[in-house]
Amino acid sequence: MTELNERLEKQDNEDSVNWLLWCVVGLVVLILVFAGMVVKSAFFSKEVPRTAAERDIFLYEGQVERNPKDPLARVNLGMTYFQIGQEGKAIKEFEKAVSLDSNYAEPHYHLAVIYERKGEIDNALRELKKTVELDSKHDFACYLLGKIYLEQDKYEEAIKVLEKCVELKPVSADAHYALGSAYEKNGQKDLAINEYKETLKYIPNHEEAKKALKRLTAS
Repeated sequence: MTELNERLEKQDNEDSVNWLLWCVVGLVVLILVFAGMVVKSAFFSKEVPRTAAERDIFLYEGQVERNPKDPLARVNLGMTYFQIGQEGKAIKEFEKAVSLDSNYAEPHYHLAVIYERKGEIDNALRELKKTVELDSKHDFACYLLGKIYLEQDKYEEAIKVLEKCVELKPVSADAHYALGSAYEKNGQKDLAINEYKETLKYIPNHEEAKKALKRLTAS
């Protein structure tokens, strides 16, 4: 009887040890799982976008990732990069859009804007000419192209493009003023006066147009 009790007591002790061991193992596993979740959350989770630009980048990067051959998604992403000053990344996206669709005018225009800002005028002119070749009604491209021609003293070329621009967008005070400047510098006084008046029609406080009109009507 004593031997049986000893065996039972020994079995109970072994069961208790096994149970305790399994508890420890389970606790360790839980700790490791929890630690893994914390590490993943801290180091591998995507950062939550905070600003509007970050949200746009997150959105358009996702679109590009899902459909890398969509030129519109590339242009949208490039425009967002440009807005936050990442011109190198913007250029890459616009160039990729051009390679995906050779008949898509918009990426050429945005490339021209960047090149003009960087002072790379020849590159800007190349992209603007391509833009209006693909989309003859692109008024922004016409305006920028005319503005560059005007700055280069190419008045005939500027007049031709800016006349098209005011035809496409007659409410553009900037286009009317630029066209007036081109007419004036080309010796076409009456046409210049008319364009300066058109400028003041849309922006009554346009100081440069006021000065130009006063200068021409006084002479």
